Order: sequence, then structure tokens, then C-alpha cells
Amino acid sequence: MIVFRVAADGPHQVGSIRTKCCTPYGIAIDGRRGLVYVTLTATNQLESFRISGNGLVPDQTWPTVRQPDDVAVDEITGRVFVAGTDDDQLQLIEP
Repeated sequence: MIVFRVAADGPHQVGSIRTKCCTPYGIAIDGRRGLVYVTLTATNQLESFRISGNGLVPDQTWPTVRQPDDVAVDEITGRVFVAGTDDDQLQLIEP
């Protein structure tokens, strides 16, 4: 996964980090808590990273619904929603 910082003159690559297993698909950012969430569709997992300066630090991994293609976060509550396309399921992960 490539890490960018967006400035007035546009985005700039500042680093990269590997996920646990495979290419991430969906991505969501919780700016309030400094977290980035990515779905790992090939393994039915959600992985989180803590934002640290110009980089990301691996945080947690959760099992998900089958084929998790999208993720969203409610920044007020911290709840994370994972959408699986295999059986049209929606998973709620509490903070």
C-alpha cells in the first residue's frame, strides 16, 4: 500500500507499507482516531493501521463477511461497516 500526504501543491508519496497478506481493496479513514482500514478481499479480512507521522503502523486484523469489497467508518462512534458482495452482507465492527 502506498502512503501519500496531500498538501496545497497536490499529493506526495511519503512511504509504503505491506498488508498482512494481499492487495487491499476497500479503504476508509477515521481521521478522528487516526486509523486507516483496508479490506483484504482474498482472505476475508479487515486490517487497520495507525497513522503515525508520515507513515502507517499495523494495528489489528478482523475476520469479515465473504468477499469484503468495501469499508466505511462512522467517525463519531468509531463503528466500522464492512460490505461483503458474496451474500450481500453488512458487518458491523464496534470500536
